[in-house]
Amino acid sequence: MKYDKITFCLPAWSIVVLVNDDRDTVTDDELKALNLFLNENGLTGCPMSVGDHEYFCTQNDVEKLGGNCYDVTFLRPAKDTTRKTLDTYEIWANYGCGPESVTGSENRQDAKRLLEEYRANERSTHHWIKKVRVPNPDYIPTPFERIVCKVDCTYGAPMGRQSVFIEPGKENTERVYDRKIPLDSGGYDKMGAYWGHGAELRVRYTKTLSYVFFYRKGEINLKIYA
Repeated sequence: MKYDKITFCLPAWSIVVLVNDDRDTVTDDELKALNLFLNENGLTGCPMSVGDHEYFCTQNDVEKLGGNCYDVTFLRPAKDTTRKTLDTYEIWANYGCGPESVTGSENRQDAKRLLEEYRANERSTHHWIKKVRVPNPDYIPTPFERIVCKVDCTYGAPMGRQSVFIEPGKENTERVYDRKIPLDSGGYDKMGAYWGHGAELRVRYTKTLSYVFFYRKGEINLKIYA
């Protein structure tokens, strides 16, 4: 598994909790704020490092208040931005009213542990693991997916899509990609825009989408629209 290093500005009182697990020196409100911060940022375990110097900060990352702080670095599992879906593992059971999901985990080994616990505690009930694919909230669409994105068809499909040309007087310094846009038998692309029938539909574009040009293969002189 890949990990990212991430550094936060944390109040000085939080260091003894994170490093020594000493909760006697902090208030209940401080502990609640720290736990909320850790959960929201996906942080677990002891920090990787704590800065050598204490300093005053006008707004820390836990309470958003001013005070003495330290720079604290954590290791956090890197987000997978390349997969559209993620695998999760649900524990299912049948208590007599049909199959139902009772809990789940993103980790298969953890799901197996949960399954063993349910089977040990509820011996008369059948339990099993079911793999479920869910949308990845961290997925970053490719430039082509951003170009051929879903359109609003509430009042009918739009006619084609809008090209984006380089501003007059400016020269494109980016690499230009050229790709086919598949159409179905009705002349629609997969995200709902209508193009009609004709020669093969293609698009030329840069990764930053500063240049996007839709065209029909063989129908235009591409040098004019480079």
